[in-house]
Amino acid sequence: MSFSISGFNNIDTEAMIAAIMYGERAPLRRLQQNKAETDQQLEVWRKINTELSTLKDKVKSLEGIFSQMKADSGDEEVFSASANKYARAGSYQIEVLQLAQSHRVASTRLTEPIDPGTDLNLGLTDTGGTFTINVGSNSFQVTVSGDDSLNDVMDQINNADGNLDSDKQPLVEASIIDNTLVLESVNTGASQQLSFIDDNGVLAELGIVDGSNNIQLELQAAQDAVFKVDSLQITRDTNQIDDVLTGVTLQLEGKLNTKATLTVGTDQELIKEKITAFVDQFNHIQEQISQYSGTTTDQDGNIQGGVLTGESAVRSLESALHNSVVLSSSTISSTDWLADQPLTAGGDLVINGSTVSLAGSETLQEIVDKINAAGIAGVNAELDGQRIAIEADGLQAVDLSASSSRVLSDLKLPEGFANNTLSMLGIEVDKFGKLSIDQEELAEALTNNLSDLEQMVTGVNGVIDRVEQSIDLAIGSYSQPYEGYIVARINSLESEVGYINEGINRLEDRLAMREQRVVLQFSQMDRLISQLNNQADWFSAQVSMF
Repeated sequence: MSFSISGFNNIDTEAMIAAIMYGERAPLRRLQQNKAETDQQLEVWRKINTELSTLKDKVKSLEGIFSQMKADSGDEEVFSASANKYARAGSYQIEVLQLAQSHRVASTRLTEPIDPGTDLNLGLTDTGGTFTINVGSNSFQVTVSGDDSLNDVMDQINNADGNLDSDKQPLVEASIIDNTLVLESVNTGASQQLSFIDDNGVLAELGIVDGSNNIQLELQAAQDAVFKVDSLQITRDTNQIDDVLTGVTLQLEGKLNTKATLTVGTDQELIKEKITAFVDQFNHIQEQISQYSGTTTDQDGNIQGGVLTGESAVRSLESALHNSVVLSSSTISSTDWLADQPLTAGGDLVINGSTVSLAGSETLQEIVDKINAAGIAGVNAELDGQRIAIEADGLQAVDLSASSSRVLSDLKLPEGFANNTLSMLGIEVDKFGKLSIDQEELAEALTNNLSDLEQMVTGVNGVIDRVEQSIDLAIGSYSQPYEGYIVARINSLESEVGYINEGINRLEDRLAMREQRVVLQFSQMDRLISQLNNQADWFSAQVSMF
């Protein structure tokens, strides 16, 4: 609120009031400064909270990457290929001998200048004419009238009620090219041969068939694809092959009688891409923590703390993230979910030289119980969802190399886990907690130590588990009943801002009232001095009369 009064005795009363109120507003300025600092802390914590959510998404994207397969073609003019996680690694020789084709026939060309929209004058009765189109085991009828144009005939074929297969897809497509009606089976393969029954001579007049229903002009014969996989000749009715190699889809191309190599293996580029994205986001958060919690020295040599300097939550977060990537893992676990009775046969599970005999009928829990009952020193087994996890005391994981290969395969367990730190697999951690990728070492791990890398990243108590647990403790999750310590700090700061705002509002109200009183006091003083001046003037006038 602003007030204004005139000055007295050449004194600037407004300046005096402003000076008084400036001193009175000192507590308000302190509150406003406190609010600004708290708002800044709140903004930074919210930003870190968001970045941690992003990091959680990045680390979750690492799940399943080691089961993703990639198919590469040695010559994409011969075939292209793709693979899913069910594909098996291997190399195959592919040779295309013949591509699958649809059946395509044509009418005679209408003599110029007749337009496709012009009446054909087919000479039919008012009831029109009917012909039947057969496509493999399917057939449908088409009815046209004598005054139909070539466009009309095309539309009647395309829109015929029976021109749909069991999947509600067209059987035949009709088109007009250079005043010529072209009919083509939509699907490929020798079984998609077109044939016709021309009851009223419509197709004969168009030149598609002769009087005996024989096709007059065949543009392309219906045929199957013929190709070889490792010299085994195979026939299919399509050029897209997804039932020859499990998990692999081949798209046969036009280069015939030429061998090309199909290579199926783990999608290493995808693994590198996902790991790099995780590392980048991890480092981004470390940079933010350093920026907001570190100290700087100004040009006068004074040390300035960051917005979050001294915050205990920062130290907790730094420690948790660092430990999640730097510590070794001593847990070896199933690489995928298991059935409740996973074994297809009996066999021995040999753990650090101690044998656990399995009959083949055990449930997952019974297998875990047998391992623990064996009393193997420093070894404990447990279920993590539908995965078996075997943990060893110390820094090194257990050795399963003497186990039955069938048992290990059924339980999706590796023989061992020798390279059980990220630094041994091409991902280094520096003293500031930042990650870096040694591309040569990572490539070596992908080629020769893929199982160890998979265990380190996706295994029980691996990087995914650790980072997720660290983030959940910080920002909370749907699966835990308590809020994370960063969320708790954000809530605390939000409450603090609310209290500060209330204090500012109350203080501003009091200051407004105080300013009113000061202005009133100066106004009263101004009137009093004016009265005294008037009395002095009157007294002087009286004296001057004597």
